[in-house]
Amino acid sequence: MAQWVAGAGYVICWELVTQKPIRRWSKAAKGRVRRTNLRRRLERKFPLLAEIFIAEALASRPGYYDGD
Repeated sequence: MAQWVAGAGYVICWELVTQKPIRRWSKAAKGRVRRTNLRRRLERKFPLLAEIFIAEALASRPGYYDGD
């Protein structure tokens, strides 16, 4: 960097050439993973009441768990 002078016409830069484009999840995949994580989390914390809590969470935020 000691050789660099502002306005000299040269730039020292780095760019990852092999970088893959960002892969976005579909709405269905996001919703499926969110519901799976919710079920796993609640069954671990509250095994006896998990079904009730899952139903409440799905009713309170249907868009989120559908992948929106």
